[in-house]
Amino acid sequence: MKKLITMYYDSYEKNHGDGFYPLLYKEHPSYTEIQIEFELINGKLVHNQPYIDGYDGTTYEDILKILCE
Repeated sequence: MKKLITMYYDSYEKNHGDGFYPLLYKEHPSYTEIQIEFELINGKLVHNQPYIDGYDGTTYEDILKILCE
C-alpha cells in the first residue's frame, strides 16, 4: 500500500549542511513542507524522490506505523 505523507525539513541543512533528514513534525517555523509517497515492498520502505540521507530519532519506525494503519 502506498501513502502520501506530509513531512518537514530544514532546507539549509538539505542544501548546505549534512543532508536531507525529513521529520513528521514541524520542528521549527522555518522548516519546509514536502509530500513524500512511501510504500512497503517486501518488508523494505521505499519512497519517491527526493533522496533521503537518513532518518532522525524514531522517524523511520513512525513511517512504518503510518503505512500499517
